[in-house]
Amino acid sequence: MKQPNLRRTRRSLPAVMVLGLASTVALAGCGSSTSAAGGSGAAAGPGFEQAKSLAQTYGKAPTSIGITEPVGKPVPSAKTIVIIGAGTASEGTILMNHGFKSAAEVLGWTIKEIDPQQPTPQLVQQALDQAIRLHPDAVAISAVDQAPIATQLKQLQSMNIPVIETFSPDPAGGPITMQLMDAQAQARLTKAVADKTLADMGKPGEIGMVGLAGYAVVQAYSKGFSGEVGKLCPTCQVKTTQVPIESLGTTAGTDIVNFVRSNPQMKALFVGYDGMDSNLFSAAKSVGVKLPPVYSSATLPTSLASLADGELTASAPIDYDEL
Repeated sequence: MKQPNLRRTRRSLPAVMVLGLASTVALAGCGSSTSAAGGSGAAAGPGFEQAKSLAQTYGKAPTSIGITEPVGKPVPSAKTIVIIGAGTASEGTILMNHGFKSAAEVLGWTIKEIDPQQPTPQLVQQALDQAIRLHPDAVAISAVDQAPIATQLKQLQSMNIPVIETFSPDPAGGPITMQLMDAQAQARLTKAVADKTLADMGKPGEIGMVGLAGYAVVQAYSKGFSGEVGKLCPTCQVKTTQVPIESLGTTAGTDIVNFVRSNPQMKALFVGYDGMDSNLFSAAKSVGVKLPPVYSSATLPTSLASLADGELTASAPIDYDEL
């Protein structure tokens, strides 16, 4: 499979697996758990052939974005939309909001952005309270659980203000007017990463999986990865851990390296959110740790160099701009 240019083409990204050569991601200090019992000495079965066959399809660029029906009526102008960020460390949301603002400019809409420092329930609640005071035509939120902000969502609903969500673990309905790229859609991407991982492994073994504490959606869509591993390789072991949101760009790399050191039998490592591996490879080099092949989901532009030099083995991107 060829490595596509994430900057050059946006429409081809959702269906493409981006490949490099090999590397990792991980966590320290958060306990790990084991699922899918079995040893690594078992012989490879038909599941690995199935994984290989599936993985080979992911490098084929799509010929259509799948949308053919026009809007069919005039698009309203002079709308004011509030977009709520998911924290200054959420690169994916930052990329998506950039595309949102570019599109809004074409439509003649006014965008007001509120970006909490971190996506904690309290800060997101405050951001939504601020949005409510602005009385916008719609509110867009990203990577947020509905439960902690139920009061604000109910108030927006009573004001007939549509709420659009992206990257949420919750389904649309009630106060949520529309859900874009929900956990189920992202789980299809992590399932593809699992196929590639198993195809590369070629036989049963231990796999590490790193989640992001504070982002329920990462845990939700990562089930696509663990579920596919359990289906195609029931004797594979999946060991899991989580890194705290505060560690992104700081201690996450060291945390993950420590996770790898504690589980030296790992044959592969899956990072649920690509932003967690931003300093993983440098952290491993600094202490002389050899990482197993590393795989990720939700590829960020900062990972292109890691893919090119083979530190990151493969990644399934999300088309942030098009969302």
